[in-house]
Amino acid sequence: MKYPEIGSEFWEYDSNGIVADHIPEWLKWGKESRFLLSGRTAIDHIIKDVRTYSDPKTVYLPSYCCQTMIRPFEMNGLIVSFYDVYIDNKGGISFKADLDFSPDILVSIDYFGYRTNDNQKLIRHFKEKGSIIIEDCTHSLFCYKPFDSLSDYAFAGFRKWMAIFDGAIVTCINNSFNIPDCTLEHESYLNA
Repeated sequence: MKYPEIGSEFWEYDSNGIVADHIPEWLKWGKESRFLLSGRTAIDHIIKDVRTYSDPKTVYLPSYCCQTMIRPFEMNGLIVSFYDVYIDNKGGISFKADLDFSPDILVSIDYFGYRTNDNQKLIRHFKEKGSIIIEDCTHSLFCYKPFDSLSDYAFAGFRKWMAIFDGAIVTCINNSFNIPDCTLEHESYLNA
């Protein structure tokens, strides 16, 4: 079958004439993945999905993160608290969290792509307490194992790695999303 050319892009079709899945193998994360505008929109997408089965009130974020990560939680009315991220006496990245705290959501980051025992313990501890775990995998995007299998959601922004303005991937690791894929919203316009 000859592939139609659209603006110098070639769309791949499967044997049934349906456009093939364009997510490259190295980005097939979890049970379901989606491409979105930015890491910020990925966080908002996750919050909206979480709200289909839970009513989160609190989020526990690492103290070393930018305002754009905090904003989607604030815009969705969540109370934001922070756990400490610091360089330990061996030059490694460590985390100090209030283990008695029971946040509805924990956000985790493997800074510079390094998976640490501290971070894995944090994920396990808060998962056992019933927290929903979200991993920002922007730093670990190209790692062999970009996220912990215990996490519920993962996302990564692309602009820190590539010469592009924005773009992100978000995944629901062990389940499918409960909300529709927002990229299908303007299907009628595209088909006109």
